[in-house]
Amino acid sequence: MDRFLVALVVIIAIPVVVLTYLHASIDVKPLPIGKTIPRINLTSLAGKKITSGSFIHKRSVLIIFSAECPHCIAMLSVFSAMKQKYGDVLHFAGLSMSKPDTTRELVSKSRVSFPVYVGTNGEIEKAFGISMVPVTFLVDSNLVLRNEVLGEVRPGILDRSIEAFMGEKHRIER
Repeated sequence: MDRFLVALVVIIAIPVVVLTYLHASIDVKPLPIGKTIPRINLTSLAGKKITSGSFIHKRSVLIIFSAECPHCIAMLSVFSAMKQKYGDVLHFAGLSMSKPDTTRELVSKSRVSFPVYVGTNGEIEKAFGISMVPVTFLVDSNLVLRNEVLGEVRPGILDRSIEAFMGEKHRIER
């Protein structure tokens, strides 16, 4: 019985120790507020190659997501609603960390109303310092990160973040 317990503890402890070591050794540094977003190579769902800065011509709201993430999928509908509400003054775009075919299928099913681009080989995660998805970035016209919203949030939270990002003189009358 004692040998069994020792073996069980060792079997459980080894993966925990390995995962703890791996997590601690990953050098994820989130992109700081106030810094310029990195220029990375992306591909549109139509297959066109672009860089992350080439599609931002005005204040923008970017959602970084994975097509396999249920929280990300839920946020896509919130993001589409925000695009409908603020799309005349802000640019909305999605950056997918999933494969193009998987992303294309999700975008089609979800009736996403904004352009979506796909990164390759973990480039989005590395460049933006992403350790979780979804994450929403609010970026000014100079490509400077002004705010971020982490995780799946209610529409009101994203709405308030967008309103603050737009500032008082740009506030939309309702």
